[in-house]
Amino acid sequence: MKNKKILEIESLRIIVALLVAIYHIWVHKVSGGVDVFFVITGFLITKSLLSSIEKNNEIHPFQFVIRILKRLYPHIFILVCFVTLTFPFIVRNFSPFNYVLGVLSSLTYSKNWELISQYNEYIGTIDDSSIFKHLWATSIQGQFYVIWALLFVLVLKSSKKLNINLKILLSVAFVIIFLSSFVISVVMTRNSQSIAYYHTFTRLFEFSAGGLLYLYFYRINISKTLSSIFSFIGMFIILSMGLLLNIENNFPGYIALIPTIGVALVLISTRSTELSVINKLLTNQVITKISFLSYPFYLWHWVIYVYAVLLLNKQNFNLIEGLFIISIAILLAYISSLVVRSIGKNKRKVILGLMALIMAISTLIGLSFSNHNDSNSNLELNHKIPVSKYLKSEQYPGATDYLVQQTSLEKVEPSMETVKQDIGTLYKDNCNQVARKDEVISCSYGPQDAQTKVALVGGSHTVQWFDPIKIIAEERNFNLVTYTKLDCRFTAEKLKDQSCVKWNENVMKQLVEDNIDIVITNGDINSKDYPGIPKGYLQHFADLEEKNTKVIAFRDTPWLKADTLNCLKRANKNIDECYSEKNEVLSSVDKWTLLDKKPPNVDYIDFTPILCPEDKCQIIQGNVLMYWDTHHLTATYTKSMTPYIDEAILKTLSKI
Repeated sequence: MKNKKILEIESLRIIVALLVAIYHIWVHKVSGGVDVFFVITGFLITKSLLSSIEKNNEIHPFQFVIRILKRLYPHIFILVCFVTLTFPFIVRNFSPFNYVLGVLSSLTYSKNWELISQYNEYIGTIDDSSIFKHLWATSIQGQFYVIWALLFVLVLKSSKKLNINLKILLSVAFVIIFLSSFVISVVMTRNSQSIAYYHTFTRLFEFSAGGLLYLYFYRINISKTLSSIFSFIGMFIILSMGLLLNIENNFPGYIALIPTIGVALVLISTRSTELSVINKLLTNQVITKISFLSYPFYLWHWVIYVYAVLLLNKQNFNLIEGLFIISIAILLAYISSLVVRSIGKNKRKVILGLMALIMAISTLIGLSFSNHNDSNSNLELNHKIPVSKYLKSEQYPGATDYLVQQTSLEKVEPSMETVKQDIGTLYKDNCNQVARKDEVISCSYGPQDAQTKVALVGGSHTVQWFDPIKIIAEERNFNLVTYTKLDCRFTAEKLKDQSCVKWNENVMKQLVEDNIDIVITNGDINSKDYPGIPKGYLQHFADLEEKNTKVIAFRDTPWLKADTLNCLKRANKNIDECYSEKNEVLSSVDKWTLLDKKPPNVDYIDFTPILCPEDKCQIIQGNVLMYWDTHHLTATYTKSMTPYIDEAILKTLSKI
């Protein structure tokens, strides 16, 4: 009977592993599947420790943890080897230091703490730093193994000393942990959800629930009717919670009780002499035969998904593409399982030794790259910018949530009443030259003694990027200097506005005198009057190349319909009608691609996939109003684009 129950649990794990993959690939929401794993892990580890006590009347915590690691580590080792060998071919420009940090935190079961230190959100942008992100869950599980083993040692000694039944003391301990962890989870989620999501102490109540369930599991006996009801409700909760509830910004907190209850109901439903339909499904031979793939599949599905995102430059996949990702993950999970099963106990020691060697080599590689970067430019390139630097709060993710189409004006920042004031701090600093004047006004931000100097040059469509670039300058340790003039582009073209022509001439001289390393400006003009890249732009780029100056050129932003903001005011709760088709507000062809010979010193950056995902140019993303007029982005929104802009700037910084 007990063996069958284990089969049901293992079957549930593979089903939930597939559920997690489905949510990652197609739904892009929190599923609650990992929480099911946590409850099941608490159940099984409690069972294992109690069995050890029943056999030996003692526990050896070190041996217990090592025994688990010998079973799990080979899977992670194979995954890390695969990624280490393939990652440089998928992502050419990445931070070796950050990659090594990800490897070390993954192998030492501390990935969740690394993500907490970086204020990393679970649902967000997929980039090269995301490759081991999913191992936050295995890290919490690894920490749980140690905590539970030590707890059992303490409780066992107390039981013997006080002559109190072991299960009674364990029940008290589990209840205390459950209540304490649950309170911490609720409070921390309310105050800082991005930290609470990865925090070990906000998840312990789920493990405790599994432990409590096992303590009294074999005392439970229910009828077939109750079994059917419990199993149906439990599976419905597990499979549909993420779809029916908007839980992203409130998880774990009290909402994590829902999947906990769901899995508890499914497990209790097995305590019937007659199997329900759901229980028969969980003991089906097909499912039980592949149930051993649950752990390796969880490891592989995310890596293959991230590779697909990076290679195809999209996060939304159709049914065939998603199934292909899942199939590849299943195949790799099966292969890695065969490899692990073929390794004997002695050979596993070799693997542990090889892992230590890889960690040591990775550390040396990371340090060598880090030293190389420092010796070149003294730049701080090897960390992610904390979310708190560029987001007002977790309720306003802005561009970091661009794939989720928003259809409501509720809880939007800036508001329709204040949006005209959200134009950026460069205006408030009075650092923009005005009409009919040609003198160069420059303002300096970030470390003044930095070895690298970056210039922001151009008109208002360049000024709109100032706030995120200022954040990046302070984080990356370069000096940012602004040379801007309203209603005047950075161009060598002979315009009617003579003050703009003269200002451009003066700016070019100033850039040379100030020893600017990188110029950030616009790369094209979103207008039918300019079917290609303006010759004046290309001339400036060529002149800068002669001075060995790099250029980061942003594609111009969409020009929305004139009535867009008024449309928002009228739309109130339904803003679908205010969104614009991309081909109506943006050139249908990226003009940069029309160049026969592209300037070698220019890195051209196109943020259109973020501003206009799926051929719709949005007005609101992640509760943030994007535009303060028809063609200028709000400062709140551009700051939310900091991670994307940072990636572009890092690419150019690495070249100097």
